[in-house]
Amino acid sequence: MDKTYQFDISKEYLLNKLNFIQMELIKKNFSNSPDIRFDEEKNIFYLGNKEQLRYLHLRDSLNRLDTLAILIDVDKISNLDTINLKNSFMEIQITGDSYNSEIKLIGLYKAVNRFSDKDFKNKAIKEFEKRVIKKIHY
Repeated sequence: MDKTYQFDISKEYLLNKLNFIQMELIKKNFSNSPDIRFDEEKNIFYLGNKEQLRYLHLRDSLNRLDTLAILIDVDKISNLDTINLKNSFMEIQITGDSYNSEIKLIGLYKAVNRFSDKDFKNKAIKEFEKRVIKKIHY
């Protein structure tokens, strides 16, 4: 994909916004799903069929679950850190400091059906910009 978005906000503020956006997407799309699991140690939301996984411990079932959101603890991040974030929708790289930040789009997943249209890549990018980038600016 190799698309980059620059912001005149700190990396800490950007990460807080991304955490909020991810939580908003979970609430909007999965609020009634009984199949959401949360790993408190890693701050990760997963989606998986609980009937199939009910007898497994969370740690044993993680490789069978879809990662919905990874909440980043901004208190554990420094300005020198590069954050790689990958969930079921996107893979991005976040860099920045106290004044500016940047998101590099690495990949998108499940945004559009690849075989439904010839222009699936641009549609996927537009969906990412609508769901994530535009919400950071507001």
